[in-house]
Amino acid sequence: ITVRSFARIHETNLKKQGMLALTFVNPEDYEKVKPSDKVDILGLETFAPGKNLTLVLKHEDGSKEEIPLAHSFNFEGQIAWFKAGSALNLVRKQSASKHVADFLCRWQPGLRPMAYKYLPNIISSLTLQNKHILNELD
Repeated sequence: ITVRSFARIHETNLKKQGMLALTFVNPEDYEKVKPSDKVDILGLETFAPGKNLTLVLKHEDGSKEEIPLAHSFNFEGQIAWFKAGSALNLVRKQSASKHVADFLCRWQPGLRPMAYKYLPNIISSLTLQNKHILNELD
């Protein structure tokens, strides 16, 4: 969602819902966007606090225009909300990871209860014969 400005509470609610809340660095750039434009947003792969994104407008006549966009995602947690699809999705994924790690700790001797932080490494290090354990979670 790209706008000239947000009410603070509205912007926070959008972030929690996993929406990309963006504002035009130059509010006058809002007028450059036409209903027939196709848009791309550049910079999402390096999305970080304080780093602007770029809106690329592809106009109907074939011309392109780049417009800087600002965001107020001010810590990695908010960016994680966006990447997960929402704050709730992130909590669910973290909870599921802990559940899987706790399950694996019962099957893999030597794993510590806090192993869920390293879950991707744990799963990739399982031998092929132990990977059938993961099927029991379904």
